[in-house]
Amino acid sequence: MKKQRGFTLIELVIVIAILGILAGIAIPRFLDSRASANGAKLLADLRAIDSAYNVYEARTGQAPTTIDQLVNYGTGNSLLAAVPVPPSSDMLITQNDGTQHRFTALDTSYGITNGRATYTCGEGSKEPVEWYLTYTGSTPGGGSSGVADSLTTSSWASFLAQAAGGSGANTDTALYKDSTGIYLLRYNQYISSQAASANPTLAEYAAANPDNAFKVDTDNILTSANMTTLYGQTVWKEDSLPQAGDVYQDGTNYYVCIRTATNIYNCTSLSNTGDWLKVS
Repeated sequence: MKKQRGFTLIELVIVIAILGILAGIAIPRFLDSRASANGAKLLADLRAIDSAYNVYEARTGQAPTTIDQLVNYGTGNSLLAAVPVPPSSDMLITQNDGTQHRFTALDTSYGITNGRATYTCGEGSKEPVEWYLTYTGSTPGGGSSGVADSLTTSSWASFLAQAAGGSGANTDTALYKDSTGIYLLRYNQYISSQAASANPTLAEYAAANPDNAFKVDTDNILTSANMTTLYGQTVWKEDSLPQAGDVYQDGTNYYVCIRTATNIYNCTSLSNTGDWLKVS
């Protein structure tokens, strides 16, 4: 009878080593894939709640205070199918500048703060979607990012009362927000809008004063990646010319574009307060 030969100790060690190497490659990729899915869910949930919030307010004339109101909005008229549940483990998010950042899951529910859908993670408290797309590892100005931390006003009277002080280096220009978004407005034009409405919303004012009021685009933030060098001079890429209301991030500082660039050489100096408003 022929004797069967088993594996030698060296062969077993080699097989175990190979399995260990494969596991070391596969497990981190699996965890990153799961974290990326969690990050995508977080962003999608916050945007869905923001959208439902705006529709609710437009239809009812009142701002919802809880997410439940968006789900239980009349018979057959739910703006959300159900209350979204945040991820329960780490979230990996690709940010506007192309870098990735991992956030620690903390809160078990979303909230509504100052008219925006927010989530509290291990790195920040009650933060909106823009914060997760621009987070740099530190919080500019000791709070949320300068873009998300704009002054809030619920009435035209309080809006005018705050307006004179302005914000940033340019005291004639300031950022304000309501439930419809964040707006950059020029103070020396504020009073004129009262003729059209006794208590206009920021959206109404921006529509009536397109040259002096812009809705800030916090979803697509410009960075140095949107610029290039031409004959030794820093210029904008052809497809990245800043529009009025665009945001540029320079390290931990944020700037809002005041005037639209008409060519690649326009609005390249962030220190020019006629082109940019520094908000953090």
